[in-house]
Amino acid sequence: MDDQSMEKDQQQSLPGATPALEPILVVDDDSHVLQMIQWVLEDVGFEVRTAVDGEEALTQARRHRPALVILDMGLPLLDGSQVAAELLTLYGAAVPIVLITADGHAAWKGKQIGASAFLRKPFEITDLVQTVQQTLNHQ
Repeated sequence: MDDQSMEKDQQQSLPGATPALEPILVVDDDSHVLQMIQWVLEDVGFEVRTAVDGEEALTQARRHRPALVILDMGLPLLDGSQVAAELLTLYGAAVPIVLITADGHAAWKGKQIGASAFLRKPFEITDLVQTVQQTLNHQ
């Protein structure tokens, strides 16, 4: 099976995995989580950019408007709520935010800061892809 056939099969195995036009920005200070999310999303056809802290996330977002931001709440330099507030100032609801955190109580805070969706760590790969796709489809 060639690479193109494998990619098509992988995209078909995850319902609704249609790439966004702009890149997805993934922000997490845990390099393992960051790499896993990047690999999964690139594997189904998305372009992904990454940042390891809040300041780098905002620099990336200002440089290239993301289609969606996957944002960890517990970040160094600027925390997730500060990054989300600045993203809302820059782009309003045009750039949806998916919050990821190990803190189950953060879901209510996510709604307060304008997040479109929430994933609690650890999460399933299929849940990640479904959440990204559903969030992009509801823009």
